[in-house]
Amino acid sequence: MSLDKAHHVVIVGAGFAGLSLARSLGGTALRATVIDRRNYHLFQPLLYQIATAALSPGEIAQPIRRIRAEILTAFETAERGHDPAERERLMTFAIFGGGRTGVEMAGAIAGLARQALARDFRHIDPTKARILLIEAAPRILGPFPEDLSAYAVRALERLGVALHTGKPVEDVNERGVTIGDEFIPASTIVWAAGDAASPAGQWLHVGTDRAGRIAVAPDLSVPGLDNVYVLGDLALTLGGDGKPLPGLAQVARQQGHYLGKALLARILRHETPPPFRFHSRGNLAVIGRNEAVVHWDSLKLKGFIAWLVWGIAHVYLLVGFHNRFLVTMRWLWTYLTFQRGLRPDHRGRHQDATRQCQSGRGRRSEGSDPKPNPRSNHRCAENRTPLDLTGRSEGRCLKPAGIHRSQR
Repeated sequence: MSLDKAHHVVIVGAGFAGLSLARSLGGTALRATVIDRRNYHLFQPLLYQIATAALSPGEIAQPIRRIRAEILTAFETAERGHDPAERERLMTFAIFGGGRTGVEMAGAIAGLARQALARDFRHIDPTKARILLIEAAPRILGPFPEDLSAYAVRALERLGVALHTGKPVEDVNERGVTIGDEFIPASTIVWAAGDAASPAGQWLHVGTDRAGRIAVAPDLSVPGLDNVYVLGDLALTLGGDGKPLPGLAQVARQQGHYLGKALLARILRHETPPPFRFHSRGNLAVIGRNEAVVHWDSLKLKGFIAWLVWGIAHVYLLVGFHNRFLVTMRWLWTYLTFQRGLRPDHRGRHQDATRQCQSGRGRRSEGSDPKPNPRSNHRCAENRTPLDLTGRSEGRCLKPAGIHRSQR
């Protein structure tokens, strides 16, 4: 049997680990095939910036336009409402989880409300939006040193974010959340406290932990299964301190690079590779404009310098020069002008264009123009579900993962 037929590496998943592994095997004697149910790589560390209109979907992944609608349309609905209590509920955003994702999401929503949208409405004041960051642990940013965590608290409070730590969430319903014994009306609820792994453990008929992760050997192989390896968020990998490694992009990329070299050593040179060792590139979290924290070994950074380091690191991790350039330019434009990509339109123009898009044949809808605006950015999805510039659908719309919109 030829080498190509004897050693075919099939990579399931085009995440950070999968792409890193594929690159390591590129140009070698091993044949590699990448399989993914999607036709794009999603850069998840910047997904929250889509939700808060700091970036456009195509700059980190193409088909995810809808995610920002859950936040932007809350302001639109509040603008059209008349009941003060309902307006306050619509402008209340609850984020569960005080890790990096939760902190960055809270800061991004605060920046959106207090800077980008501050003068976009006639009847509401977006700067008065209530943003709650809820963490059951005693403090936010648990993996960071306590002094950096305390700095993040002060930075969030300056942005107007209200922190609730040490209190578990008792209930979530269509009207709001219950924290301890207190019920807080809220219309937009964001889950940022982690998610479950894919059900690959069930497919492989191996044991998993509560999050669905598979315990792997030091060489990332699955015990009891020949030539099967697990990387990334799905792998329960222990670090040098005996604790599970976090589900970070840097961990997944290092695992992919390691396994590529290990497979070449094992298959082509018949050598036993050394065990995987993770080398931390530091913990980074952005809080808001000119505000971030960085921890790398004994190095601690905060404020503007940390914010620059965070931006450079995330641009570097993006796939392709084109996306790196676009994101850099978008961030520079946002920084200089305080403007973000897509904005809500509370005067109805989006809805009119959406109805025209929905007809699919250019029929005139009541209240809409008889001809479409050739400069409009409105598009119809492949299933002909209409989308407006905020990504909201007038018809049926799948809710973005991790974001819950209560009934209004």
